[in-house]
Amino acid sequence: GDVVRTATQIQESNMTLRIPVPATQDEVGRLIVTLNAMLDRIESSFSPIRRFTQDAAHELRTPLSSILSAVDVTLRRKDRTADEYREALDAVRAETIRLQKLSEDLLTLARADQGPSEGSAEISSVCEQILKDMSSHMDAKRLRCDQQVQKEHVAMSEDFLTRVVRNLVDNAVKFSP
Repeated sequence: GDVVRTATQIQESNMTLRIPVPATQDEVGRLIVTLNAMLDRIESSFSPIRRFTQDAAHELRTPLSSILSAVDVTLRRKDRTADEYREALDAVRAETIRLQKLSEDLLTLARADQGPSEGSAEISSVCEQILKDMSSHMDAKRLRCDQQVQKEHVAMSEDFLTRVVRNLVDNAVKFSP
């Protein structure tokens, strides 16, 4: 009775409950000890996920509020000049880029535990595509990148390799003097 009742009460919102261990050390007792240990591992794995979700929500809240505020202020007055609309759109664009970067970072963090996945990716074609995609960002900062990558394959998914290289190039563009 106690075992079933306690087991049905254990939920994501109440993961601290454990099944009472009987005084006897029979097979049922050992099974309950094993189940409780498994519940301990599950509970400890939920903690970083909750923290990650809370941090992500907090990080996303600020740029979303800035975008909404810029749009609301701009729409409040009807007689805006083209320069005022351009200024508002520039602010929205900057915050959207920030949101895009945050979402990429969150995806990278979320997938970090997954590892490189199975597959094969050709390094030079991935690098060429990333440099092509980022050329406008590099042009804006007057940066040039010479690619000298041999046509070799690596044992990882193309998606994983793309995320890693894009993150490296993006940081290089962002933080290059």
